[in-house]
Amino acid sequence: MKTIEEKLKVLSKIAESFNKAHIHWAVGGSLLLYLKGITDRFNDIDLLIYNDHAGKARELMTELGQMRILDRNCYRAEHFYIFDVDEVEVDIMGDYYVPKNGMEERIALEKDADIEWMHLGSQMVPLDSIPMWRRHYDVMGRQGKVDMIDRAIV
Repeated sequence: MKTIEEKLKVLSKIAESFNKAHIHWAVGGSLLLYLKGITDRFNDIDLLIYNDHAGKARELMTELGQMRILDRNCYRAEHFYIFDVDEVEVDIMGDYYVPKNGMEERIALEKDADIEWMHLGSQMVPLDSIPMWRRHYDVMGRQGKVDMIDRAIV
């Protein structure tokens, strides 16, 4: 398992590449919770990509690491890719749909998303919103993550 510092170095490398290419992207998942001080650990890097930029993001990621072949994905997605970059898993997600209560809930990065920018070394990293990820986790049935966010924002 890579250290947090090694994982953040990978994030910085991706930020440099995506920002140069003007990719509309944002950090989500447990890494977002880590960067916002809600948790003290994360396993991988989850990045939401604006759907129209997902192809370019995939191309840039193949320059940084190796794309995994997915046997199957539990979500219906136009763009869902997993890469290994310096032995760190990076999940790239465009629009995807999560089955819930007989319907499909859309999870996506919108052009008008409430993005917060933070410095990571010499790079600027966009963060998706915590309320949006609370909703995403709720849709995905990840109650432990929902509870963690609720405790942090009280």
